[in-house]
Amino acid sequence: MRTNITIIECPFFAKYLIFQRNESLFLKKLKQVFKCVTNKGTPRFIDLNMDQLLEIDWQSRKSLAECNRQMLIKQIETDVTFLVGERKEPIKAHKYVLISRSSVFYDMLCGPVHNSNEIRITDIESEIFKQVLLFIYCEDITIDLNNVHGILNMAKKYSLQSLIDMCLRRLRVSMVPYNVCTILQNACICDDVQLKEKCLKFIFRQPKEVFQFSDLSELSEKCMTEIIKSDDLALSEQEIYEGLLKYAVGKCHKTGIEPTIENKKCMLGGLLQHVRFPLMNKDYITEVVFESGFLSQEDEIKLLKHFVKPQQSVDGFSMKKRKYRYIIHRFDEHATGWGYKRDKTDAIMFSVSKNVLIHGVTVYGCCQGAGKYDIMLAIKEAPYSVDKSMKRQQLATDSSEKMYNIYFDEPILIEKDKQYNIVLIMKGPGSYYGVKGKSEIECEGVKFRFKTSSLSDNTTNEVRGQLPGIAFETIPA
Repeated sequence: MRTNITIIECPFFAKYLIFQRNESLFLKKLKQVFKCVTNKGTPRFIDLNMDQLLEIDWQSRKSLAECNRQMLIKQIETDVTFLVGERKEPIKAHKYVLISRSSVFYDMLCGPVHNSNEIRITDIESEIFKQVLLFIYCEDITIDLNNVHGILNMAKKYSLQSLIDMCLRRLRVSMVPYNVCTILQNACICDDVQLKEKCLKFIFRQPKEVFQFSDLSELSEKCMTEIIKSDDLALSEQEIYEGLLKYAVGKCHKTGIEPTIENKKCMLGGLLQHVRFPLMNKDYITEVVFESGFLSQEDEIKLLKHFVKPQQSVDGFSMKKRKYRYIIHRFDEHATGWGYKRDKTDAIMFSVSKNVLIHGVTVYGCCQGAGKYDIMLAIKEAPYSVDKSMKRQQLATDSSEKMYNIYFDEPILIEKDKQYNIVLIMKGPGSYYGVKGKSEIECEGVKFRFKTSSLSDNTTNEVRGQLPGIAFETIPA
């Protein structure tokens, strides 16, 4: 006889009244799921909460993505196992889903070489593999700075183009000096021209900050060449040379070899030919470069001849000067305890004796360890406070540095003998501040003159306060 089921609905539970006359497939399912036991012909109540109810039928009124998620999480009828990472963690999946979403998985699972239901994956962490697998099944993933590079590498390996695009979009808004080289390398691999140009622009705007971080070694020789051969790289040749030595050591460590001179030479390839050695200081060349053993004897002789009798050109080396960026500092000393309340403004008025390009402004950071600031920085032309440029950004500081450079998106032309105001609004903890300020500074033939601004209501002036420095570039006459 047919099994009768009465359902009594309540807000938090349901009661199933089962009258059992004979064994049915449906009743077997209920017994299996809820492990209930019924006596023949005896009604029995089973109390279920809503989560348990959904266990019976998780497919109804669910999207394809939701059902796929359940199939993956509950590992229902999986038919392939990946042994992932150093610990060979078993992660089960469905060939059908993988094949339908990735051409690489298609070749892997349908090709002639596939003869096993267990596949070893050594170059991906298990957590990254699980996150990407969930994306494959239901396009659900959270990408942040901690996982973006791992996810991008797996997306590239398995040709998941939509996931690659998501990672690149995340990288565009996450660029900082310590990761820009990694982002640039990924942009080159993925042939993202727009992201590549943005990375190069960032590097040329903040070269000192970028060259001090270890991710320099993430760059291929081709990408590194594009950086160091550029006239826009505003570093001295000594700084570029030392950056390349750090790059070579990092490359050796990445490939698991000792950083010997020969191995470092191998890692540098043809990069040294883009260093403009004739522009270096003679003592640095003889005491540091020659002693390092990276140049050939022939090149050393050419450079020695040039230093003994300067020449217009040296065969094999460029002598064109790069665009160099200078930073002036207007305070002799610093103190602690500069406060920021009610959006008050720190400002200083200045003028220059020659036309220059201003790239950025230096600000003081937190004097109490780590600190975070919301910053609005602007340069306004006096007397009508016309904005020449404005920059908003967040700044994270720590106790290792007292001053930090804030760069504008584009260099700003400052005309000689005109008055300008640098305006700063910071929100955050107390910071260092400068004392014993100078009203006039000369650098590379350019005189900067400072005086108190009428826009400053947080007491910054020419002798004390915020805004300690300016990063600028001279303009050839």
